[in-house]
Amino acid sequence: MDRAKRLIKKLKAFDVVVVVFYLILSILHLIFFEKIDYSTVWIFINLSIIAFAFLISYLESVSESKIWYIIHYWYIAPIILITFKQLWYMVKPIRGVDYDWLFIQIDRWMFGTDPTHLLYQIANPVLTEILQIVYGMFYLLPIILGLSLLKEKRFVALDFAVFSVVYGFFLSYLGYFTLPGIGPRFTLH
Repeated sequence: MDRAKRLIKKLKAFDVVVVVFYLILSILHLIFFEKIDYSTVWIFINLSIIAFAFLISYLESVSESKIWYIIHYWYIAPIILITFKQLWYMVKPIRGVDYDWLFIQIDRWMFGTDPTHLLYQIANPVLTEILQIVYGMFYLLPIILGLSLLKEKRFVALDFAVFSVVYGFFLSYLGYFTLPGIGPRFTLH
């Protein structure tokens, strides 16, 4: 028991978020086992990620090598992508309904029309390219922030930034279960 407590104490706040979220996903896989394709594979992946979070926390605390420290902070980036892919398999079978009609109504209430129709009037290749770059930066900005904080040796700020990014992504992923939708390019066009 003391050994387990010592191991848990080695986790950083973002590791705790990872462990809890992957436990939740695994429980959902067990509850909806018959509905979700590849549930066994995903449960194995989830438990492997949980084990990795514990392992990397432990290795960082007992090793003098900086490699474990670096891996500890950067293992988050690929698991955010893995989680997004996993939700693709989970949301539709669990929820079974899309709320695009609600999103369309909210857009029309806010903008007076469909925003995609407004943007279509000013669309051109240059604007499309700029918007693609801006959208792509959404995924790169947290990495740039992490590198900047690491370079400046602001480790407390780095811990908080990684926690905030992981928590934000996983919270938004829970939103997929609350109000799933497929987007205007499939429902309006």
